[in-house]
Order: sequence, then C-alpha cells, then structure tokens
Amino acid sequence: EWASGEQVTASAREVPVYSVAPAISVANVAAAIAFYRDSLGFQLEYQEGYPPKFAIVSRGEWTSERARMHIVYAERPTAGTLYFRIGAAVDALYEEFRERGVLIESLPQNTWYGTREFTVLDPDGWTLRFSGGV
Repeated sequence: EWASGEQVTASAREVPVYSVAPAISVANVAAAIAFYRDSLGFQLEYQEGYPPKFAIVSRGEWTSERARMHIVYAERPTAGTLYFRIGAAVDALYEEFRERGVLIESLPQNTWYGTREFTVLDPDGWTLRFSGGV
C-alpha cells in the first residue's frame, strides 16, 4: 500500500483510528456551549472551569460516527471550517436550524461531487458545513 508516494508501514494498517474530535478555539466557551447546545442541538458532555475554559459537545448516536468536538478558550481565537457528514436528512436539518434562528450562510444545494450541503456560521466565525447524500 502507498500513501503520498511512501509505503504504508504494517503498524499503520494494524492500529485502527475510529474518529476525530476537532478542537475549536473560541473567545467565550460558555457562549459557544449555549450556541451548540441551544441552536444546533448538541449535547454538553463535559466542561471545565468557571467560567468554562474547555468543553466537549456532541450530536448523534453513541458510535464512532457521532459528531464530537472540543471547545477551547483562546485569547485570540482563529476560525476555520468543520465538515459534518449527516446522511440524507440535509433538508430536515436545515429546517431544524432555520426554525431555531441559526445564521444560515448558504442554503441546501446539490454539489458537483454528489452531495447535498448547506453551511451555517457560529458566533466565533467558524463555518459549519453539513453534508449528506443526494
């Protein structure tokens, strides 16, 4: 097996990786918890500190496919894009978010690469892309 022109070692094939939990930096962890919980329907799994400086939120079934992320306080947070795979219920999730008053950046649309997607913005400038099958 080859990856990026280099041979994959036996140990790389034998050690499974089941999921990834991105860490996003935010200016106010409590406000981020409230947004992800109240606006996007995530569950708060853990928070540390008062006011909180770290939290873990998640949404979905308790599997390796569950969306889980760490929210970390940063004096100067940086934002980026998170890509959520959600199955075929893209329009239903869009409607859920719209009814909750979430800031929708782009409406659901079919992509040239065979998915249906829409994006929202979180209060710290993170772009959240929700994507599923067409």
